[in-house]
Amino acid sequence: MIELVSENILIKAKKPQVISFYQLDEKYLINPTAFTPVSLLSDKQLYLELTTGLFHKLGKNYYLQHVQKYKEDRPYILRINDLVSNGPVETLTANERAFELFGDEKALTSPKHAAFDGNVVLKNLELTLEDIGAEIVSEPFVYTKSEGFDTRDVTSVRTVLIVENKDTYWTLKNAVLQSDLDYIDMVIFGKGKAILSTFRYIEEVGGRVSDRYYYFGDLDSEGIEIFNLFRKKYSEYEIVPAVAYYEYMINKVGVENAKAIRTHQKVKDCSSFIGYFSDLTGHNIKTIVENNLYIPQEAINKTDVMELRVIGLQ
Repeated sequence: MIELVSENILIKAKKPQVISFYQLDEKYLINPTAFTPVSLLSDKQLYLELTTGLFHKLGKNYYLQHVQKYKEDRPYILRINDLVSNGPVETLTANERAFELFGDEKALTSPKHAAFDGNVVLKNLELTLEDIGAEIVSEPFVYTKSEGFDTRDVTSVRTVLIVENKDTYWTLKNAVLQSDLDYIDMVIFGKGKAILSTFRYIEEVGGRVSDRYYYFGDLDSEGIEIFNLFRKKYSEYEIVPAVAYYEYMINKVGVENAKAIRTHQKVKDCSSFIGYFSDLTGHNIKTIVENNLYIPQEAINKTDVMELRVIGLQ
């Protein structure tokens, strides 16, 4: 009987039934809409299903006022109803749960690229991702440790470098593995703004609050903004720019050769970032940002590693 209730075939009766089926609890009756194609259901039948046939934790106000919309969303709502009415829900990734409920893995995390927006249905039902056992997972946390990273004494301070872009990460990662940059103990691939969510895994891979963290990205308004957001979100960590790498990059390319940004970026406050640098370098950074120019970190490549070995990070 419990299964029939969860599948919406049996619904609770408002009062005990005078005539009931054999061995059917008088507190329940057969849902007359359970076996009827939705196109043949009247608004009155749908209203009855909404008020008596759905799990009590599902918000019903929106669909009671928009019965036609309920008719359209009903297949998804009934699946959600089955899920949440069966007790504690096992947590799946949001994409896995979206495919199960809506038939489209992007319905919850990327609805603009999906055939259906599952978030709208959840909002109408007054449910959260947690209610349906869905968890949004971050991008993979990509990192490389030096050979001695895990064997360093617990009291020692290790040096961690976060690199914004893939190619530069690859170059510096190889240099660390070959001990060409032996002052770096771990290199992390930031992948632009993805680092804002993936960095929460730092302790899972052995990082400590007491370690020193250096950030190195493109020299432009967006790259500086990523650093500012990163430092603000993880304020318990000591995160600073890799000053020497930025200065080396500016000197190598030259401010006069900085490239024009392809798509206009809104200039944000970069004064706190500039504060880490000398007056001359700070002036050069300000000139680059305010004129909508940029120097990509790919300006540094494998041929520069020996120079980087000498100058360090700061």
